Amino acid sequence: MWREIRAVKTNIKRIVKANRRFKDYVIGTFNDPYRRKVIRSRSAYTILRFLKRVRARRGGDCPEFAMRGILDAARLARPRSVLFVVTDASAKDARLKYAVARYLRSKKIRLFAVKVGRMCGRRYRREFEFLARQTGGRVLRFRRRVNFRYLMRFITKAVYGKVAFNSMPSSGARLRRLRPRCPADYYKLEETVRVCKCSNGTDQTKPPPRVVGSLAFTIDNTGSMWREIRAVKTNIKRIVKANRRFKDYVIGTFNDPYRRKVIRSRSAYTILRFLKRVRARRGGDCPEFAMRGILDAARLARPRSVLFVVTDASAKDARLKYAVARYLRSKKIRLFAVKVGRMCGRRYRREFEFLARQTGGRVLRLRNRRHFKYVSHYVSKIP
Repeated sequence: MWREIRAVKTNIKRIVKANRRFKDYVIGTFNDPYRRKVIRSRSAYTILRFLKRVRARRGGDCPEFAMRGILDAARLARPRSVLFVVTDASAKDARLKYAVARYLRSKKIRLFAVKVGRMCGRRYRREFEFLARQTGGRVLRFRRRVNFRYLMRFITKAVYGKVAFNSMPSSGARLRRLRPRCPADYYKLEETVRVCKCSNGTDQTKPPPRVVGSLAFTIDNTGSMWREIRAVKTNIKRIVKANRRFKDYVIGTFNDPYRRKVIRSRSAYTILRFLKRVRARRGGDCPEFAMRGILDAARLARPRSVLFVVTDASAKDARLKYAVARYLRSKKIRLFAVKVGRMCGRRYRREFEFLARQTGGRVLRLRNRRHFKYVSHYVSKIP
């Protein structure tokens, strides 16, 4: 494997410099007998220093402990990573392939296997094809080792965002003829790369985002929230008309005492009719049953939804925040909290910040209630 190791060492600087997609890098090696050698780092200098110490050595007996090497690299890698395995031998520990596949799927890691040479002949049981199929990856076969440099060029373009990893062909000859094209899963890069260069040299703007989940609102409807309720009623038509991202809408309210009032619908008419019946009433004692309101809205919402919570009070049932966070994470719902007013002063225990942090959302603090109209304008512009 000395040619492949040399190619990785030569091209790693270019790959790190081109990267616009990944947070850090994991590099590992495997051999027979197996010794765990794997690191994770953001620093190009650390990665290069590790690679300088890697030498092609031993060999002779063909199968190697590939599954253990994959498993150790996957344990260090972040969720939603891409893992390349480069080898010219079958796996001596191929019996572990089912456990490795389960672990890779649990972290949503895609495996791309690069096979070089004869792969131990008849002893090869297609374990790398199995892992690639289970994780949504690919297998590339090199008949000629000198073509390995084209793989390095492909990875450089993929980490920059010029091509999708899933466009990797199955042979070295096809890889050599591959031209850059707009990736099929380009929506995943929409936050970092706004325009891609296609093979004809023209710019192509982002395709529309996937239609997933529900757009959910749960609103504190105590007497002090009349401005915010009016702003939601005024802007809901604009939000529905502008929507290109969500399948339906969830609207709910909460108060003290708590009564379950929440609906889900695709119809703007149904949503507006529900909102017309919402009135700002009661109030006085500051904490409200916010956690129950969030939980009921989340139960109706689809997976991968966005949930807005609008309130001027802390949660009376804040002890439920851990259960609510677990449920939101299980459905991959992001929570965005809009805090208005004093939030009950010292009684507020930052439960909304906790939920937003746990689900990948945000917390917005409005000192002036009149600024809530800008929140509604922002929601209507969500692509």
